[in-house]
Amino acid sequence: MTEADTKTSEEIGRIELALNTTLAAIEAHDRLRKADPNRRRREIRAMSLDEIFALSPVEDFLNDPVGMGLRRSIKELGRRLFTLGGTALMGRVCDRVAEMGGSWDRRMTIVNATWDGIGSWLA
Repeated sequence: MTEADTKTSEEIGRIELALNTTLAAIEAHDRLRKADPNRRRREIRAMSLDEIFALSPVEDFLNDPVGMGLRRSIKELGRRLFTLGGTALMGRVCDRVAEMGGSWDRRMTIVNATWDGIGSWLA
């Protein structure tokens, strides 16, 4: 194994740990938000195109800055994995991280939705 291969392997390992930590934080954050009776609930209703275009482009961040910030880090880590080894590497890492703890289904759902559109990754 070359020095470059070793550095890449080390970086992938660090990305896996960061993903595990971030997913655990998302799971904890989502549990707290669900339990908070005062949180702003997303209103589900039909919207006109004018209403959709009037929304702030950062509306999701305004409604949940912590959750969206955590998901943004998942996206950036996915982009780096794609650069290092494409969607095949992303898939292997996703599987390993989902097995590290928490809810396997929930972790896979978060990663799939967040990585949608990176390379040929589809949710």
